Amino acid sequence: MNELLKTFPSSTKVHQNPWQNQKYPWRVVEVGFSFFVRLEAGITQQAKDKMVSNLRSQASARGKQLGRKFRVVIHEDGIEIARLADPVQVKEEKKKGWVGVDKAV
Repeated sequence: MNELLKTFPSSTKVHQNPWQNQKYPWRVVEVGFSFFVRLEAGITQQAKDKMVSNLRSQASARGKQLGRKFRVVIHEDGIEIARLADPVQVKEEKKKGWVGVDKAV
């Protein structure tokens, strides 16, 4: 699975990226690309689990907000967040009463 994902530009060059005022590039990462959050050496398992949990929650919330789908992949040295091709339903459509599929009676 990891081989089909391309890596998004590193966060070390934040001043050159359009998402410089954000911690993570949720809005600008394209389908098939991912960004990587490095973990510090010597991080405890409890801290790593909390970070993974927070990133999964953010990926879900941002995906619903932006109408996109993200996947969180855990590696030994960090956490990869990949943008997937399958869009999800946008919040505004839910407010309008959109149910997704017409049901035949």
